[in-house]
Amino acid sequence: MLQFILQTIVFLSLGLVLYLFARALPRIKEEEIPNKPLHPFEKAMSRLPLAKIDASINSVIERILRKFRVVLMKVDHLMTTYISKVKKTDGGDKPGNPPEQK
Repeated sequence: MLQFILQTIVFLSLGLVLYLFARALPRIKEEEIPNKPLHPFEKAMSRLPLAKIDASINSVIERILRKFRVVLMKVDHLMTTYISKVKKTDGGDKPGNPPEQK
């Protein structure tokens, strides 16, 4: 199960890197040949509002990253609180064991 999770994380990371790389590539316009008729698929693709799609994807990614940042801050706070509780125990006892009373 651990191997499956690790493989999933690796492939998701690879996909994210490829996506970011594709977005960072400069958009190059090819010179159109005026006499060549457009294929129906090319006509359909030219009608898509790619700028609007890109803007909506950017806004969704921004919202997801903001929420992820808040979750990370909450986890950091919980871990800091837990570590401070562990440090308060005498002699570095394990957190599950109460400190010995003298």
